[in-house]
Amino acid sequence: MNLSSASQWAEIIGLFTILGAAVYSWYQIKELKKSRQRAAALSLSELFQSPAFAAGLSLLTSQPRDLDNFEDFREFHGEKCLKLSQL
Repeated sequence: MNLSSASQWAEIIGLFTILGAAVYSWYQIKELKKSRQRAAALSLSELFQSPAFAAGLSLLTSQPRDLDNFEDFREFHGEKCLKLSQL
C-alpha cells in the first residue's frame, strides 16, 4: 500500500467517524430532551400533589368567567377562599 492510497483510506475512515459522531450526538440530544421532559413532568406532578394547589385549582375551575376583581372572587367563593389561605 502506497502513501496515496493510505491517505485516501484515512479520509474515508475519518468521514465515517465524523458521520458516526454526528448521528450519536443527535441521538444523545434527543435522549436529553426526553429526560428533561420527564423531569419537568415529575416536578409538575409533585406540584399537583400539594393540597393547597389542588384546592386552588378546584376553586378557579368552578368559578364563572365574569369575576372581574378580587372582591367579586371573595364574594363568590366565601369561606372557601379563607380556608384556602390558611393551608
